[in-house]
Amino acid sequence: MKKRIAYLGLVLASITIVSCSKEATIKDNIAERFISIPDAGFEKRLIELGIDTDGVINQKMFRLQAEAVENLEITQENIFDLTGIESFIGLKTLTVSTNKLTSIDLTNCTLLENLTVYDNFIKSLDFSTNTKLVKVNLTRNNLNSILGLEKATNLKELHLSHNLIEKIDVSNSNLEKLYLGNNLLTEVSLDTPNLETLELSTNNLVSLNIDYLENLKTIEAANNKLINVDISKNLKLETLIISQNLISNLVLGGNQNLLVLNMAKNSLSELDITGLIKLEYLDVKENSNLSCIKISTGQIVPTVKLSNYQDLKVDCN
Repeated sequence: MKKRIAYLGLVLASITIVSCSKEATIKDNIAERFISIPDAGFEKRLIELGIDTDGVINQKMFRLQAEAVENLEITQENIFDLTGIESFIGLKTLTVSTNKLTSIDLTNCTLLENLTVYDNFIKSLDFSTNTKLVKVNLTRNNLNSILGLEKATNLKELHLSHNLIEKIDVSNSNLEKLYLGNNLLTEVSLDTPNLETLELSTNNLVSLNIDYLENLKTIEAANNKLINVDISKNLKLETLIISQNLISNLVLGGNQNLLVLNMAKNSLSELDITGLIKLEYLDVKENSNLSCIKISTGQIVPTVKLSNYQDLKVDCN
């Protein structure tokens, strides 16, 4: 009798193990087939776009459908959580502007080329695995750090304006356009030899070293605390906007390609533009110690903005 009871116990135990094993297998299969989409607004938009085809907001969607998506745009949808985006591994373009996002995991989105997360609340991002990125727009967020830029070796254009960045070190050999206006910047370090456009307006910069940026065509650094600016080695420069600073010394050098020079509201006491043979626009208003701007004989600048105590002269002695 005891042997029979023991045998029945073993049979029941075996049935329980098999049952649990089957249940675990079913759960694993479900996990493999589906991904979690906890944000109802995110899932609603995926349904509207025909990506989540079950048509029901149930906090999940088929993994294969997510993996097949190459371009995704979800804007002004009041989305707080983008969990699930890490499974959209085929993404090449992602636009999630004007939402309520505080973070985003793009680690698995290794094919991503264009990213727009304009007007959210993102604090930090890491692009270490996103080596194919070409254009990134993170304007109007709460960024205080951005990592892995040196890994994004195809990056051409980076927008980081209107954030909370205090210091930044950008090392990227192919970057051509960098926008950093309206931050809290006190220090900028740039290893970007191909940079053509640099926007740094409305920060707290006291100095700016751009000697080695020989391909620069546009610099905007208005409304900072700059004292000295030297563009003598930036011979391709066409536009220089550095109004509303504390600049008392501007070293121009042989910038014969300069078209636009805006030096309004600074502390200049002298300015010689005789070498700026292509200059089309000059603004030097409100430099209280600058009464004479030296020009060459016959030099004509089509648009000139001066204070009433200033004049253009061949001889400023």
